[in-house]
Amino acid sequence: MSRSTRVRVGAVGYLNARPLVYGLERSARFDVRYDVPSECARLLHDDAIDIGLIPSIEYLRGGPYAIVPDLAIASRGPVASVLLYVTRPIDHVRSIAMDTSSRTSVALARVLCARLFKIQPVIDARGPDLPDMLSRCDAALIIGDNALFLDPRSVRLQAHISVDAGRWNDAAAFALPADAGAETPIQAIDLGDAWTRMTGLPFVYAFWAGRPGVLTAQDVAALTGVAVF
Repeated sequence: MSRSTRVRVGAVGYLNARPLVYGLERSARFDVRYDVPSECARLLHDDAIDIGLIPSIEYLRGGPYAIVPDLAIASRGPVASVLLYVTRPIDHVRSIAMDTSSRTSVALARVLCARLFKIQPVIDARGPDLPDMLSRCDAALIIGDNALFLDPRSVRLQAHISVDAGRWNDAAAFALPADAGAETPIQAIDLGDAWTRMTGLPFVYAFWAGRPGVLTAQDVAALTGVAVF
């Protein structure tokens, strides 16, 4: 790709991705579009963009891709934007509605179900609508801004659904907020926190990736530079 050609960039519009994107829209070098993470991955696999902020699991599903070094969307402990909402003790969960916006977080949820929670739930792909998801399944995975700004106390379920706050490995990680009323039927498990508790390691959700040779050294510097704030 010549230096005069604009780089087609697939970015994620979520708040936690803004530090990695800030400033790119003002550059004559980058042509930026915003999508959910799963769509960024699809566009990169289809060669509709040159570089994308893709779910980390997608690095193994396409390419070969090169990764822009030294920056990513990652967490060590709670992340607050990847939440599993449950309507019953996690070891009683038999079905999970998975946010179609996500791919890495879906893979993370599957790993935690198998390795930490010791369950084998039926998976149902759904849009990030918590009342709809929980009307169909015992639990719901929601990511991004929808998770950050969602108040599960605003969602009411059928009265027969009960909650037991002490049935996960760490009851404190599964506790209701102190100000939540007794009628609140939904609890949230932070999957970033669950991963770090299980492994002691951070988790990488997404990073910039594209085909080798697409970016110049100056492009890489621009991408890494916008993450400094």
